[in-house]
Amino acid sequence: MEGERKSKGERGQGTGRWHTRGGRVVGGDRRIPSYGGDYRYAREDKGVEVQLLLFESFGGFGKGVREILRRAADVLQNKLTRAQYLDEVTWTTKSWLGLQKQRISVVLHTAIAEQVVNELACGGGGRVHGAKEFRCKILKKSELSASPPSQESLRRLPCCNAPTQPADALPSAPDLGVSETKLEPPSPPAVELDGKLELWRKRGGGDLEPVLASSAVAVLDAQWVISHAEAGGVLTHRQALPKEAFLSFADLVEATGEYGYLPVAALSYPWLTKDHPDPRGANLARVARALKALLSDHPVFGKPVNPRLGVFWDFGSLHQHPDPPNGVLRTEEQNALFKQGLSCLGTLYSHPKTYVLRLTSFPDGHKAEDQAEGTNVAKYFDRGWCSTENAWASLTKAGQLSLDLGKMRAGVEYGYGSLIDDCVQDGGRRPPLLPSAFAAELEKKSFTNGKDDKPLVKQLYEAAFKEQFGKATVLNYRGLGWGDAEAAQLAEVLASGAAPRLERLELQRNKIGDEGCKALAAALGKEGAAPRLETLSLGENKIGDEGCKALAAALGKEGAAPRLKELYLFCNEIGDEGCKALAAALKEGAAPSLKARDAPLATRPSPAQCSSHLPSRAVSLRGQQGAA
Repeated sequence: MEGERKSKGERGQGTGRWHTRGGRVVGGDRRIPSYGGDYRYAREDKGVEVQLLLFESFGGFGKGVREILRRAADVLQNKLTRAQYLDEVTWTTKSWLGLQKQRISVVLHTAIAEQVVNELACGGGGRVHGAKEFRCKILKKSELSASPPSQESLRRLPCCNAPTQPADALPSAPDLGVSETKLEPPSPPAVELDGKLELWRKRGGGDLEPVLASSAVAVLDAQWVISHAEAGGVLTHRQALPKEAFLSFADLVEATGEYGYLPVAALSYPWLTKDHPDPRGANLARVARALKALLSDHPVFGKPVNPRLGVFWDFGSLHQHPDPPNGVLRTEEQNALFKQGLSCLGTLYSHPKTYVLRLTSFPDGHKAEDQAEGTNVAKYFDRGWCSTENAWASLTKAGQLSLDLGKMRAGVEYGYGSLIDDCVQDGGRRPPLLPSAFAAELEKKSFTNGKDDKPLVKQLYEAAFKEQFGKATVLNYRGLGWGDAEAAQLAEVLASGAAPRLERLELQRNKIGDEGCKALAAALGKEGAAPRLETLSLGENKIGDEGCKALAAALGKEGAAPRLKELYLFCNEIGDEGCKALAAALKEGAAPSLKARDAPLATRPSPAQCSSHLPSRAVSLRGQQGAA
């Protein structure tokens, strides 16, 4: 976006100047007349005054700007109960570190515009702006991140011409169709929350912030779901739920634990009737059992992985038709938010650190033949949306984050570990599909509204596939019961070059044999398929000599896995012939980056013979740190 240019002399070398212009935005992508440029505004649905802030810097300004803007975003999202978050703030700050001689434009809500301008122009995080007409009030960083803005600070800079819209005139949360709870200030101290926010974003939570901060999506409190189920309740549509049913974004940040996962779970399940997904509360009770287990103490850590959990359940998280049989439908505004929410689902389900809970079976007592005409009675794996959610969850998540609740046993009081054990192994977790393969499969699936939904989910799946594999550095597919067919399907994805940043591939504790190993070897032997792969773990499978020979041949190809440092083949069925082939390949220069190890080789059936074949490189052929 272009702004009015200033001459170099007017700006001053090594200084920056803020210029502000006001503009009223009403929904969607709009044009700012005074700048003549396009800018996307975080999907505002009502008239909201914003400030376009143009900062011209000729000296660079370092990471302080990024941190201040992030805190400003948090202020607006978490501290103001009557303002809607503009998520462009966080989307555009990632590439701002160390910029030199560049013009930067950012749209901020009027409610925090002056705070940010003052802090950047005059405060400790920025340079002196050098413009005398700017009568700035100095704000400390602590004020910006820890205190709600005062009415005084809501005023705009004196050089701006448009009138300011006070905070109490901004659309309220109910106006936007979301509980006030979602925007209430957090209860923990600001310093503690800042630390949690850093942890949240370290886990990739920043990818979810546009979703969770929008009024299109709300997440349910897992504890509320459990209590509601134990009281014999039935879930109602989002608009009728009490505010205590929801968790705010600040609640989720505070609940971020130290064990690597985000406190967010997305539910995937088939609706039981046309107008209500669970009219008897049977699925509510099943989901509550699983949530109770996920919130229990971890068997190793001795405390919950996450103390609280936010649940995306479409009926309670997206705006619904309140009473379709009687003609009570979503409002036009709610319908727009509903469609916006659908566009966010790929991120929720495919994120590598969120849980996906899959109800792949119908509850006891449900009969398809009893349903009204027009009801989609297809089973989980035959439904379009369920298949899509399952495919999203199968992209880059670790196995324990995609749980098949259809595997839960009746009458069992689950803990965290036992739930994982029952719902992961052979739990319907498929290998990832290329977008073309997914699109072909989707043609066979059942949709209630296939004309509109089918092209949408194809687009959303492809976007999620590219995003998640494009940034994946670790793929953990351990203990999923995969055999040769699944290995071959994964090999197609790897051969496509979809994971250029992949550093570690974990496939141990599966059922992969020679054919599956051959498929993986062919993929990894393709130049450019795994340019950064450092660790390949194939231990505890059923790989024999033929698979090991194929792997040796693949590693010997020019450009194949050039950075491979560790190869794990322990507890397979590899004999002397496989060892000889691998030894020969390594001696001829295959996988030159494999590190030396001190531990002796231990393999079967003849450790001594294999020791004589393989050089002292990091090839582990059996547990106990065995390496050759």
